[in-house]
This record gives sequence, structure tokens and C-alpha cells, in this order.
Amino acid sequence: MEQVLKQILTTLGSMQDDIKEIKTDVAELKADVAELKADVAELKADVAKLKTDVSGLQMDMVSVKASLNRIETSQTEDVVAILKRIDQRTGERDYENLALNKRVFRLEGEVERLKERDHSAV
Repeated sequence: MEQVLKQILTTLGSMQDDIKEIKTDVAELKADVAELKADVAELKADVAKLKTDVSGLQMDMVSVKASLNRIETSQTEDVVAILKRIDQRTGERDYENLALNKRVFRLEGEVERLKERDHSAV
């Protein structure tokens, strides 16, 4: 019987050692889980910041696109206005050139008439 008691005590001692080991392992697991929770919280904060940054970039992109569209529209309008002004000035010069051509034509006609008269007189 004594031997049975010793065996029970030995087994109980071994079980207590195993329980202490399990408690140590559980404490380590709790620490690891706490560290993981802290890491996940940090990742969540980083993701939230990234979302904010991306949202800001998207708003900036919309603003840049709007500005680009205004510039392109304005540029087109400027080119059209310049072309209209060139056309207007060219039209004004056309009438002046037409008037000058008529005068030159009359003068050339007069010169030819005088030449003919001069040749006839000689």
C-alpha cells in the first residue's frame, strides 16, 4: 500500500509539473495574443490612414481633372477667337487689295492708252 501511495504521489507531482507547464504555455499564448491584438490595432489604424490618404488623392485628382478641362476649354476658345480675328483682318485687307487692284488696273489701262497714242503720234 505504501508503494501505491508513493506511486500516486509521484503521479500527482508529475501532474503538478505538467499543470505548471501548461500554465506557463497559456501565459505565453496570452502574451502572444495581446501582441497580435496590438499589431492588428496598429494595422487597422494604418489602413484607416491609407483610406484617408487615398480619398484625399481622389479629391485632388478630380480637382486636377476639372482644372485641365477648364484649361482645354479655354484654350480652344482662345484659338477660335484668334482665328476669327485673323479672318476679320484678312477680310478687311481683301477689300483694300481689291480697291488697289482696281486702281492699278485703271492706271495700267491709262498707261497703255497713252503708249498707243504716243506710238500713233510718232
